[in-house]
Amino acid sequence: MIPKGTVKIVIEENGDTASTTFEGGVWVISFTSCLVPGGRYNAVVQITDADTGKSSYGRIQFIAP
Repeated sequence: MIPKGTVKIVIEENGDTASTTFEGGVWVISFTSCLVPGGRYNAVVQITDADTGKSSYGRIQFIAP
């Protein structure tokens, strides 16, 4: 578990980005992006540990509502 750090989300197809800092291992982020309904998108989630500077990445594929 990463106790504190930064979370960044990027929509690969249009470059929209949102980020937030967190503590206690829990994060909440609000994100608004202009997406085409029915379009397929990739959201890349980067979590960076505030103490070590190390990052982990994940990719979520989704279809816009």
